[in-house]
Amino acid sequence: MIRQTLLLCAMFTLMPVVPVQAGIGLAEWEIKTPGRSFIGNNDSYPDCGTCLVSRPSENSSINSKIQASHVEWWQYHAGYISGQAKEGFFLFDERRKTIQFFQTKAELQRTIASLQLKPMSQSMTPQDGWNQVWQPILESCKRGKC
Repeated sequence: MIRQTLLLCAMFTLMPVVPVQAGIGLAEWEIKTPGRSFIGNNDSYPDCGTCLVSRPSENSSINSKIQASHVEWWQYHAGYISGQAKEGFFLFDERRKTIQFFQTKAELQRTIASLQLKPMSQSMTPQDGWNQVWQPILESCKRGKC
C-alpha cells in the first residue's frame, strides 16, 4: 500500500502542468427542432445565452448562423418557430432559414394568423429544453444506470 501511494505521488509530481479550460457541462444543452435547426445553451455560442441556430447539416457547426439570441420562449409550428428573444418577438422559417422580428407579441400573432400556422407544441422555455436533454439522463442515474 505504501509503495502504491509513493508511486502515485511520484506520477503526479512528474506530470506536466498544462492549463485547461473546462466547465461542468450540466448547464449546456441543445435540442433539435422539427426542421433540424437547434435551440440551446452551450459554450459554442458564449455570448448568446439560449439561442436559435440554423446549420447546413445537423453534424456540422461550420457555417452555423445564430438566428436569435437570449431566447426566452419558443413554440413550434409546421415549418416555423415563433418566440421571444433579445432581438424581439420572432418567426423563424425553418425551410428558408429566414427570420422576421416584431416589436410586439400582437404583431407576431397577426403574422402567425395570416400564415394560418397552427401550434405543434406548447410554448417552451430554456428550462424545458434543459429538462428535455438532462432529465432522462438524471432519471437513468437514479436507477443506477449511469
